Amino acid sequence: LFDKVREAYDVVSDDKKRATYIDEVIFGKKNENDAAMEQLQAYWKAEASFNKGKTLFHQGQIPTAHANFKEAYEASPDTLEFVAFYGYTLFNLNRTSNPEKAEEGLALLKDVLEKNQEQENKLDSAWVLMGRAYREQGQTAKAKRTIKQALQYNPGNQDAVREMRRLTQNAPAQKKKEESKGGFWSKLFGKK
Repeated sequence: LFDKVREAYDVVSDDKKRATYIDEVIFGKKNENDAAMEQLQAYWKAEASFNKGKTLFHQGQIPTAHANFKEAYEASPDTLEFVAFYGYTLFNLNRTSNPEKAEEGLALLKDVLEKNQEQENKLDSAWVLMGRAYREQGQTAKAKRTIKQALQYNPGNQDAVREMRRLTQNAPAQKKKEESKGGFWSKLFGKK
């Protein structure tokens, strides 16, 4: 009993301890440790959603993957990899139906690449996603440059290797298509 009285007096007599006690016990505010643990649990939940989304993404289930990426992005908007995949799937799902939403997704992806330039660990996966977006827009040259950048950061990135293979296999057909377009002057005077 004396120990409890001494402990209570110790809390009541110290202004800082008394304020902390009032905040936690009376008002129900979380202390620093509880808040940190809650934040960590939220991140773990976001990471689980992201990993599930990545699995679905690689299976080609973009709409379902997008829902998981959105959940991860909203729970942890500062995690660049979450933002990159959310941005790409937002672009991919809306590129034909809603150009504004598609542009919003591209803006998120470009922002990730800018922020990642300042970081030590480079997100080669975000560069691959940007390359895919460029390819899907028909911007082959930009797509190749972006994929090359991803391969410089991580030569073992299989997604980047597949994308580069896809771009180089389609290159002859794309070149013929571009040559046949030619402008008025090139058609009139030849290709030179």
